[in-house]
Amino acid sequence: MSPCVALADAAVRVPSTDTARIQEVQSLALHLICELVEARALAAPASTLEEVVS
Repeated sequence: MSPCVALADAAVRVPSTDTARIQEVQSLALHLICELVEARALAAPASTLEEVVS
């Protein structure tokens, strides 16, 4: 296990030795996380979003 895993709150670990496959899965995971954050941000009331931006 990478020593970096101990430093992270969450880790995207891909059980592969193929660098391209690992990057592909990590990219997919990142896009999914962005979609979830965006969906939650758009669902929040405007006053909540203003507090976050300020």
